[in-house]
Amino acid sequence: MFRKYDQKQQFLLPLNLEDFVPENHLARVLNDIVDVVDITAIESTYSKEGCPAYHPIILLKILLYGYLIGIRSSRKLQQMTQTDTAFMYLAAMQKPDFHTICRFRSTHLGPIKEIFSQVVTFCKEMDMIGSSISIDGTKIKANASSRQSKNSDSLEKEIDRILKESIETDKYEDEIYGDSTPYQIQKS
Repeated sequence: MFRKYDQKQQFLLPLNLEDFVPENHLARVLNDIVDVVDITAIESTYSKEGCPAYHPIILLKILLYGYLIGIRSSRKLQQMTQTDTAFMYLAAMQKPDFHTICRFRSTHLGPIKEIFSQVVTFCKEMDMIGSSISIDGTKIKANASSRQSKNSDSLEKEIDRILKESIETDKYEDEIYGDSTPYQIQKS
């Protein structure tokens, strides 16, 4: 009558992170692109002293994927690394908190903006996108023509808008939630 239901069964989720998302999923595409992007400008800012940091590639993938699907809040991104298989895949099951995500973005805003632009350009060159692309539902002209500089400006403005929105969202949530997050039940 019913399928077996047992939440305590072992291996509820696949053990291989590759099995978390389908092959043609946006998270996989982003993962593969970011893996070949030069992030030395970000890596060079880290010290070999002290506690090991989250690898910048993880934080970059979390942020960019979140931006591509319309998530601006660092708190929401933290929650997604705990509950969404695409984010779990991108973060390799690591769970940075919202402070870490926000601090990473604020420390590396320039390189993140440049890498975001490189990701879109790479997609365009590989014919993964058509004459216009869509970032969280906003269409941007992306064709290479005599108006390429205008198209570049349009892309840059859209990326600036997304980054500004994420900063404003985090400031607003900091005022409301302080050091906590609305996505978890607070311990009393």
